Amino acid sequence: MNRARDWKKASAGLLIALGFCLGWAGQDCPHEGPDHRLLGRAGCWIQRMLTIESARPPSKIWLLDFGKTSMRIDPRHPHLLIEWPTASGKLWRFRAGYRWDANAKAYIFPAIAFKKVDGPMKEYPIERVVGRP
Repeated sequence: MNRARDWKKASAGLLIALGFCLGWAGQDCPHEGPDHRLLGRAGCWIQRMLTIESARPPSKIWLLDFGKTSMRIDPRHPHLLIEWPTASGKLWRFRAGYRWDANAKAYIFPAIAFKKVDGPMKEYPIERVVGRP
C-alpha cells in the first residue's frame, strides 16, 4: 500500500516538473513562432543568449543531392537542412543548428525541427546554393 502512495506522489511530482520544463507558447523567446520550446523558459533564455541579431543572410550554402533528398549546409553558421518528398506531394524537413530567420534578419540558435511542410525552405533559395547546376 505504501508503494502505491509513493508511486502516485512520484507521478504527481514528475507531472509538475514537466509542466515547468516543457515548452508552451508565449514564453518570450526570440522571434517566437507557433512551435514549442523543449526546455520552456530556460530554453528561451539559452536561445536569447545565442541568437545573432542584425546578421546578413547566408551567402554560401553547400548542397548535396541524393536522388529526391536534398541536404543543405550553411558553413558560416553551422546549420543542416534535409528535405525529402512525401507521397502526398509535401516535404519532410529536418533541420538543426543555427536557423536563418529572414523576417528578423537574425540567426536563431539552438534550433532543431522535424516536420511536414508544403515546400522548400524559403530562407535558402536555390540561387544561393553552391553545387546546384
